[in-house]
This record gives sequence, C-alpha cells and structure tokens, in this order.
Amino acid sequence: MSGDSALFPQEKVDRKRLGANVDRVLERAVLAMVNDRFPHALLLVGPEGLGRELAAQEIAIMLISDTAPQPFAQTPVADRIRKGLHPDVVVPQGEGRKDLIRIDRVREIVKQAPGRPFEGQSRVWIFDGVDRRLEAAGANALLKVLEEPPAHVRFLLLCANPQAVLPTIRSRCARMMMPGIVGSGGILGEGTTPPEVAIWVDRDPKVTDVFEKGVAGLEQVVQGDVQTAIRLSTLFGGMDGGVELLAAASLELAAGNAQWEGAEACAGIAAELLSAQKPIKILGLRPERQILSCLLKWGTGRGGV
Repeated sequence: MSGDSALFPQEKVDRKRLGANVDRVLERAVLAMVNDRFPHALLLVGPEGLGRELAAQEIAIMLISDTAPQPFAQTPVADRIRKGLHPDVVVPQGEGRKDLIRIDRVREIVKQAPGRPFEGQSRVWIFDGVDRRLEAAGANALLKVLEEPPAHVRFLLLCANPQAVLPTIRSRCARMMMPGIVGSGGILGEGTTPPEVAIWVDRDPKVTDVFEKGVAGLEQVVQGDVQTAIRLSTLFGGMDGGVELLAAASLELAAGNAQWEGAEACAGIAAELLSAQKPIKILGLRPERQILSCLLKWGTGRGGV
C-alpha cells in the first residue's frame, strides 16, 4: 500500500473538484466489469492531478469489492482502500530525487503477483506516472507478469504521455483516455483552478495569475503577445515536466480547433517542444530558454512577434 496516510494525496482524488472529469472513464470501467471484459492491464492516460488518480482509485475499489461495481461506493472496504489500508491495493513508491520505481521493487511485485488476494476479489497494483518513473529495466521486468498475468491480478498504469511508455508495455495494455488539459478545463468549468497549473497551485498561488482562460496564453502567443510568451516560458520552465505539459496543451488546442487559423502553429509548438525535450535533459539546458525560443519562433511572423 502507499507509504502515505492515504492511497493518493487528497488534492489528486478530490471528488468535488475532479469528479466530473472521471465520470465517463468510470462508466466504461463499470461496463467492462459487468461484461467480464475488464483487462488485466489498463493504461490510463491523462494529465497528472486532473482526475486520473481518482479514476484509478475508484476502479481499484470496484475490482476489489464483491458487490456490483459502483463508482464512489461508500462501504468499509472502499473507505479502507481510499485510506491506503487495504493489503490488496498497492501504489508502488518511488525513490530518490527523481522518484523512480526501482527494478528491485518491480521484481518484488512480479514475485508477489501469483499469491492469492488477502481479502478482496483481486490484487491491484497502481503504477502512477509510468511514463516518467519506470525506467527501461523496470519496465522489462514488469513485462514478465504482463505477458502471463494471474487471473486475479490487475495492473493500472497511469501516464500522461503513452509514447514515453515502453512499446512492449503498451501492446499488452488496454487503454482508456482521460480528458486532456484543454478538455478538462471545459468539463471542470469556470471557477476551478486552471487545469494547466492545477497540481502546482497549492505550492505557488501566484501561478494562477498567468492564465485567465485555460490555454488563452497559447492563443496569445500565436497572435504575437511577447509578454505572454515570456510568462509562459518562466512558469513552465521552472516546473518538473513543464515542457511536456505545455506541449500537451498545444497539441490538444490544435486538435480541438482544427479550423482555427492558429491550429497549425500550436501543432508546431508541440512538435518543437517535444524535440527539445531530450537535449534539455541530456545537455542540462535551461528549459525556460528553450520554451521561450520555441514560442517566439511560432508567434506571428515566425521568429518576429
């Protein structure tokens, strides 16, 4: 079980704030369970802190319980799982500065998987952030149990970028998509924390000043607002995973507004940010400078906003 006092931090499983973002995924999960078609391994794709953790928690509860699957059930078993006190639901903890799930921990899970559930109908392991916290060696070790999973075992793999997950892992998982960054803003509605900064706002309330309308900042960049480009680069450049987050917002904005004249520019921003991601990590470049360069290039005038 999780090393915290709960399965996940409360801000990531706040039903009042995030419930609307997970409803469709939970409906699909219930349908799969009722029809006895729920997969042994599920890749749950969505931005961190915008509902994927809540969805995984509630799916685990339904898999463990011996009653008809019902999201947000209020039972003693459900309560214990949410508190991180049920032995059949485990969130492997990371180690070190990068919070990586080490290969030794994965091997331990592979060894434990054949064991029968302690109390519930299944044993569930939830790997949070599998796209950034599970290195190649650990992913390859996990393959052993994904290839021939015991009937009573379920793996829920949470990620924001499925392309960063080992292809052999992806091929052995069914996939469910959470609303993306832009879609989450539309579902959660006015008055909620801007989804781009939801998981950081508690650390620095000032970041909410950067956005007023979801991804309006990106639209302003495309229209040639230099000051917005500077603010975006400063904000995202200082965040862990900020480059990927801004790229995801750019791509989703482009995909959801294909007829908009700025859609092509936003797609270009996404592509360029992702291409810069590896050199930033390998060469130790400053992310905010790379982001700013990219945003200015794709502003009005292509290099001269």
